[in-house]
Amino acid sequence: MGPYLASLSFDKSGNGYFCYSYGTADVIQKVKYAEDTIFIQDGTRLTLDAVSSDGLKVSSNYFGSTVNIVRLS
Repeated sequence: MGPYLASLSFDKSGNGYFCYSYGTADVIQKVKYAEDTIFIQDGTRLTLDAVSSDGLKVSSNYFGSTVNIVRLS
């Protein structure tokens, strides 16, 4: 997903926030989780491929079809 320090947060309804910092920019966007997809306010869609106690595995066509690991903390 890039060289970002990022955070995803969801409530029980699937609504939440995607926060990230890169360089001098700090960004907060709304997100929605539904049907194994994370919809980000800017139009990005992430497919949830796997969930474990360590994190989430997501993929997207927007990042060269790479798979990204989002670690839980």
